[in-house]
Amino acid sequence: MRNLSFSGYAQRKGFDPNQVPDETWKLQDETERSLRGMREVRDQNRQNRNEVLQTLKDNSRKEAQQREINFNLQQEFREAYHDAHMQHFKTNILDKDVKIQEAKLQYERFEKLKDLAPKAIQAFAKFNQDRFQKILEKKSSLNIDLSEMLDTETYSRFKDLTMQGFTVGEILKQKMPELKEQIRKEFSAYELRAVQKDVVDSHLFNTMRKDWSQFSETHKINGLSFNEIIKDPNADEATLTAYLDEWRKQYENSFAFDERGKRRFGSDFIANEVRGEIDKFSGDQRKIIKTNVEQSRGAEAFKNEGKSYRLLWKEKPTQIFNTANLAPDRAGIINTAFTHLESGFKENLNGQYTETYLQQLKAQKILVDGKEVTLGEKFWKRFDPIQKVLDKRLVADDRANTEKAKLDMRRYAGIIQQQEEKGYAKSPALYKKIMEDLAQQDHITMYDFERLPEGKIFIDGANRSEEDYSVEKWDGFAKLTLEQKGRFTMNELSSQAMPYSIKKRLFFKTAEGRGLDGAEFDKEVTKLLTQSMKSLSGLKSNDQIGTTQIDGMLPHAKKHFYNYFFDYMDKNVALDANGNPKGDTSGLGSLALQDYIKSMDETKGFYQVDGVGVQATFRKLDDLHEAAANIRVRDQLSSDLALISDKDFLTEKMDQEIINAVNNGGALPEIVYKLYEASNGVLDPIEIVNGRLRANGIKEIEYKGAQILHKHVHPDFKKAMNNFPTKAKTFNALKNTAAKEGNEFEVMDSIVESMMMDKEIASKNNPDKAVRTPTGIKEINLEATTVDGVFNLMQSGQVFSISGFNITKEDLRREISKGNLTGNTFLTKANLRDIAKQKMFDESAKMYAPNIDDGIPGVGQSFTLPFNYTTKLKKKLKRGTGVGQQNRSKDFDKTVMKLANFAADTQIAADTAIPLAGKFLVDRIRDVITADNTNLGRKQRFEKAKETVVSASAASKGLMWDDMTPESQNFFMMGFE
Repeated sequence: MRNLSFSGYAQRKGFDPNQVPDETWKLQDETERSLRGMREVRDQNRQNRNEVLQTLKDNSRKEAQQREINFNLQQEFREAYHDAHMQHFKTNILDKDVKIQEAKLQYERFEKLKDLAPKAIQAFAKFNQDRFQKILEKKSSLNIDLSEMLDTETYSRFKDLTMQGFTVGEILKQKMPELKEQIRKEFSAYELRAVQKDVVDSHLFNTMRKDWSQFSETHKINGLSFNEIIKDPNADEATLTAYLDEWRKQYENSFAFDERGKRRFGSDFIANEVRGEIDKFSGDQRKIIKTNVEQSRGAEAFKNEGKSYRLLWKEKPTQIFNTANLAPDRAGIINTAFTHLESGFKENLNGQYTETYLQQLKAQKILVDGKEVTLGEKFWKRFDPIQKVLDKRLVADDRANTEKAKLDMRRYAGIIQQQEEKGYAKSPALYKKIMEDLAQQDHITMYDFERLPEGKIFIDGANRSEEDYSVEKWDGFAKLTLEQKGRFTMNELSSQAMPYSIKKRLFFKTAEGRGLDGAEFDKEVTKLLTQSMKSLSGLKSNDQIGTTQIDGMLPHAKKHFYNYFFDYMDKNVALDANGNPKGDTSGLGSLALQDYIKSMDETKGFYQVDGVGVQATFRKLDDLHEAAANIRVRDQLSSDLALISDKDFLTEKMDQEIINAVNNGGALPEIVYKLYEASNGVLDPIEIVNGRLRANGIKEIEYKGAQILHKHVHPDFKKAMNNFPTKAKTFNALKNTAAKEGNEFEVMDSIVESMMMDKEIASKNNPDKAVRTPTGIKEINLEATTVDGVFNLMQSGQVFSISGFNITKEDLRREISKGNLTGNTFLTKANLRDIAKQKMFDESAKMYAPNIDDGIPGVGQSFTLPFNYTTKLKKKLKRGTGVGQQNRSKDFDKTVMKLANFAADTQIAADTAIPLAGKFLVDRIRDVITADNTNLGRKQRFEKAKETVVSASAASKGLMWDDMTPESQNFFMMGFE
């Protein structure tokens, strides 16, 4: 305890013991409290150790129990396996005993036949040999083939005998294996016939359908082929069957005689072996023809029936229900009538099926049980789907009309904007006239102008006051004048129609407005600039040739000087309260001219000169000529493509760049691509180059490789092609050309086979049967195989792709998602070719994210959403929420984070060997990661980096991420989540 002392107050008032603190009790309380806490900690630790110990004991006990259970199960399995193994050995022993007994019995029989068998073989062989020798002798004397010779001895009897010989031979080969080869040679008649039959069957299978397909396309009766006449809905079964009968005769004759007219097979052989297969195929085709005729007739009858009912609805609807009341099937007639009425509102022929017409039909009155009611009240359930069809069509029509109105408005607004940018203001009357024309010609109402943003420019223009228009018009005039001359004259400001405010503002762009005599000052400017330019170009006074350069340059030099002059005066002349210059400024004008002349330099800038004397040229003039040529290219070429061969259409410098590129190789100059864009893609770069070479009298270059395609594409479709045509562009351009010239089917089949057919398969296998398996290429009958059947083979790993077009599981699934195939579709030759056509287009026009059936349109393709896109998207998002998909997403996030950290912390040296795409990616991520934290949080920066990785992946596939619609971006992102 510390020493206590007191003084002062104690001396005055005495000692107060209550003011002296006693710390003994405080220390005792703290000690007891610490001891209690330590005891509680000790007790808690003991309890924790006891719980852990108890848990370890429980786990050990459970583990011991599990080991005992596992050991017992293992023992039971061993005993069961041992018993089954022993039972198997017992069974084998018993089987061997039985076989030994049977072998002894067979041996006794063989011993009895041993001596008889060789004699029987020799006797039968001698009989067979004598018989065929007589046949061959007769064949040689009559000069006919074996099948015809056998016809004289009854072909069916020959078949029976060869079957019997086959049976005897097979039995003897088993009885006497040591004579197997001799028996096979002596009893080979049926084997030879089987080989012949297999060759004939293979030939029938491989050629029959192909021959019928070619016959249907090329053979004509009365000027029409089968493929042409089958499209006629009025063609009858007899007419179509006549083609099949004619083909049947020709194809059967191809078996009887070869190309040289020599007989191949006899009539009896054809009747027994060939004709049956041909009859079967012809029967199938007859069924197809019959079905087609019935469907065509049914469709035509339904179509004509629909016309009758729709006319009846229009002329006298009550007659429909009067007819139904008299018919046995009243509901059937009413159903048919409403079905055709609904199709009428769906098709809307001649625009007659409107809301007004529907309400008129609903208001039509009929008698039901002696009571007069309207059709709408009686048959409201039947009118409901018709109303929905009408509403849906009206919405679609309104959307289409709105888009058309927007397009028309944008077209006119674009023309007006171009004119106004050049300084030509448009009057309110012009806007009103355009609105009237759009209303009369395109049925665009005032409501459309008011509700659409594209119509606002017309309303604002029509409502503009004449005063505003006048100011804007003269402002445009001032802009054009200053761009041309750089100044105004007092004569140009003397127009009475020019507003005073404009005159006041433009007055300071005249020499008079700066206190000078405009006419005299301009003469001095012209004189001194001409002398200075002659001096810069090194032109002597007696050189007349080079003065054309001076004359051409002078207007531009004066404009350049006056811009300098007005800027000089603004800086050096003070103005009074009224805005007029103070004092005499005539000297300043001359001083400004002298300063400007001193700044003229022939080695650089505005007055740069190439050459000396008569060879001197001002580079500014070349630039002006080139700019004028670019304007001609932009404004004139699209309307007159013949200008490409006009000598004066481009400058000499532009033509020389093209000629140098042709002579020396290398990239084409920029002007070629400007010409290509101005022609809207109709002229390809090689055509452009050849046009300029032709204009300059130089031999044109030849087309090579894929460039040859341009020569065969119709001019209407050349804009679909460029210097490096993709498969999709080539496909569409040639297809449209073929359709325009009337030979689309032949051309498209050739294109698909040449571009998509696997040459390895086509050279060794039948491409319509080939399948790629783990062990190589094999053949199966794909025509008899459905899509589901092929899916099963692919899922089990037995088949990778089918046909010579290498059609994969993804290709089939995408066609199913588009509705082009079903699981029950047979993979015929025509279907395989159709799949290959779509595959060829999709591979070059779209890209597919992993496990996604719908493709993402590439640059230049349509960005419209596919059919039932929203439903498919929900299903795919639901599929992607599994554990595996989430793990892939997490791995992707980790990869992005690592790359992001690397980008933020590492500087790449200039000589680092990293691809350009990689540099772009790392730079983009570095920019995102090192962004200001006040603008982007860590999560937002990470998401931005992730988006950068995905957009770079899209760029590597030819897609511009910023140009893709949000739907397409989300669609692409699905492959990375």
